[in-house]
Amino acid sequence: GAAIACTAASYWLLGFYDVLALRYLGKPLAYGRTVFTAFIAYSFGHNFGIAAFTGGAVRYRLYSSQGLNAADVATVAGFCAVTSAIGLGALAGVSFVFAPHQGMSPPHMNHHIVQALGALLLALIAAYALWSLVGPREIELRGWALRAPAPSVALPQIMLAVVDLALSALVLWFLLPANSGVSLLVFAGAYATAVVAGIISHVPGGLGVFESLIVLALPAVPADQLLGS
Repeated sequence: GAAIACTAASYWLLGFYDVLALRYLGKPLAYGRTVFTAFIAYSFGHNFGIAAFTGGAVRYRLYSSQGLNAADVATVAGFCAVTSAIGLGALAGVSFVFAPHQGMSPPHMNHHIVQALGALLLALIAAYALWSLVGPREIELRGWALRAPAPSVALPQIMLAVVDLALSALVLWFLLPANSGVSLLVFAGAYATAVVAGIISHVPGGLGVFESLIVLALPAVPADQLLGS
């Protein structure tokens, strides 16, 4: 029941990724239309892989009828990708900093390296927030102009990303065997790492990649029980 509730809450929050993206773009649309589009785009993107193309195609099809052009849709997709990266970075960063021994023991990485990586991830998120508050309003990279989000967009974006990805991690954590003894702090790092691996692989839904990383990261839980979860 808790896992189902977290799944529903996470999908509901996903809609606000697009709400904030359109606010950043300066072209807000009706809330119902935005959430409807986001739900379909993420359903396709998460389950069919190559989200930039599958989810982007859905967004373009549904947003173009509302007056958005291809560049606008690309901006929305990019903003949403950054939001997901913030959430995953926050989960992994906190886990790596405060539970470096347990979270990354299977790959045999030195815990000081893991802590440094976690600190770097959190520092990047803090730098993004600082950019929105006091940084230059625009940065040019190889001819591309990146406009800083207003604090009214960036700060809710960070909070949204953290809460959404935490709920997403809770879905599986609630379903772990009762005697697994895996703390949420440790699990958050393993989950974030597995999700990133699944995204990079471009395998639909990260099928097999995500599960393999979770099994590797949680050796104390019997694999058959873990896969069942």
